[in-house]
Parts: sequence; C-alpha cells; structure tokens
Amino acid sequence: MKHIISITTVCISLLLNACATAPIEDVRSDASIQATFEREKVKIYRIYQKSLRQAPDTETKTLFKITIGKEGNVVESLVIKSTLNNQVTSDINEVIKKMDFGKVREDKNILIYYPITWYPN
Repeated sequence: MKHIISITTVCISLLLNACATAPIEDVRSDASIQATFEREKVKIYRIYQKSLRQAPDTETKTLFKITIGKEGNVVESLVIKSTLNNQVTSDINEVIKKMDFGKVREDKNILIYYPITWYPN
C-alpha cells in the first residue's frame, strides 16, 4: 500500500509541474475555446438531461454571449436567446461562468457568441 501512495504522489507532482509550465498562447483561438467547452460538456449535458424529463422530444437552441478575460476567466455570460426553460438555461449559464479558458498574452477581453443546439434522442 505504501508503494501505491508513493507512485500516486509522484504522478500528481508530475501533473502539477506540467500544468505550471504549460505554454501561454499569444491569442485566444477558436480551437482553444472549443476545447474548453469540450472539457465542460459533461456538466452542461447533465443539466440538459434533467430537462428532457419534461419534454423528451423537443429540439432546443440556446445562444450565449460570453466575454472571456485575458486570464481566461469568464467576465460576463448572458443568455441571448433560449428555447429551454429559464431554470435550465440559468443552470447552464452558471457552468459557463465558472469555466477557465486559460491565460493568453493578448491584452484584451474577447467577446464570443456561443450557440448550443440539442436534438431529441
């Protein structure tokens, strides 16, 4: 058992060091934004799945207006349009507000419009 803890500690240490030395991009790319959403899609999908209990055959669309800061934090996230109920939309927006898009060298905030469309199963 001591060996397992030791190996785990080494692995965690290596991961932390790798994260600390990750390169900083010059500008925020579409690919990096999409990668962040991909990392968080399980949380968003779980919220959406709960809404399917009420209307399982409904196609839904939501458009978010998101301002991402230089440090990668979400400065502002607004729901522009949505066919989901208000509580579900609000819950998804809270997930988006907590996303970390990573730091960039570019010295300005970026504004994106991010649509999400769900199709019935």
